[in-house]
Amino acid sequence: MHLHAWNTPPSFELTGEKNDDCGLPYLIEFTDDIMEAKIDAMTDAIMDRIGIRPISHRAGRWAMDQRYFELLARKGYICDCSVTPHINWITSPGLTKGVSGADYSNASEEPYLVRCDKADIVEVPLTVRDTHSFIKPATCKAKPLAKSLYNVARGQSLQLRPNGKNLNEMLWLERRVANSSSEYIMFMLHSSEFMPGGSPTFRDEAAVENLYVQLEKLFDRASLDFEGETIGAYARELISNNSLERSGWIAR
Repeated sequence: MHLHAWNTPPSFELTGEKNDDCGLPYLIEFTDDIMEAKIDAMTDAIMDRIGIRPISHRAGRWAMDQRYFELLARKGYICDCSVTPHINWITSPGLTKGVSGADYSNASEEPYLVRCDKADIVEVPLTVRDTHSFIKPATCKAKPLAKSLYNVARGQSLQLRPNGKNLNEMLWLERRVANSSSEYIMFMLHSSEFMPGGSPTFRDEAAVENLYVQLEKLFDRASLDFEGETIGAYARELISNNSLERSGWIAR
């Protein structure tokens, strides 16, 4: 389940003072009862349309807090994948004054349990790794090369998330995780990004076709090291193996 607060019923207007640079509202900006109503609406919509009760979740705009985890646990969700290790979303404003995104700078790269009153939630973080390595850019033009060299000095946080220009980075990330002690890798893409013009990243058919080409190369490589599985199935395996600790990023 993936919920964006601004287009999930019930409609509710936030009345607090607005941010100077107004962003779209996070679900965590709303009161508990409105949060619960929106979670119910999305959960019920999924059940009505496909006949399966969802058990996995990712927050819209990545924003989680303890209230959100508690509500998910009460609704029967067993796992979440909203945490982005090494990334601080504090510069991404919400709608109301003083509200910003979550800070996952110190979050664990590996799965862990978030303690909740009803039942613990398995957190399976997005695959993100910090690196100062030189990664060859898609083209050897001056600007991409300069950016790659700059990233060697500054460092960067790489996500397994395609943007049409980062195939080499994703392949590098896959190899790094495969050669580490981590047992999973998580890929992320919005379904709307497969539609020409459905996102600012992939504006036309050519961009989407290029996306498919890059995904095929990425998945061909990943299939040598990993097997595909749903987040829910993986979370159940982790629970049955009793291999999780209550650690990692603490929901504020």
